[in-house]
Amino acid sequence: MERDIAGDLRRCINGTGVVIHTNLGRAPLCEGALKKINAIARGYCNLEYEVEERRRGGRMAGVKDLLCELTGAESAYVVNNNARGSHVRVRNNCERA
Repeated sequence: MERDIAGDLRRCINGTGVVIHTNLGRAPLCEGALKKINAIARGYCNLEYEVEERRRGGRMAGVKDLLCELTGAESAYVVNNNARGSHVRVRNNCERA
């Protein structure tokens, strides 16, 4: 039995008022981002690998500098979910106490 690659996924309208809604696929991507993802994701990429240094890299590579430039912040840290964000915040508050 053949199954559609998308499975049960289908487009829908987000009327919740929550822009980045995890149950609705998070935020839509612009056409430029989709083209870049399509070009890179067709094979392997150096997502967490520092090619010049020939070693494993981190998920923050590139993101930290871009986020600081965008916001004017002196430093930045990116997390991918609320649980990790809450953990970082509580840990930092405890270290300062």
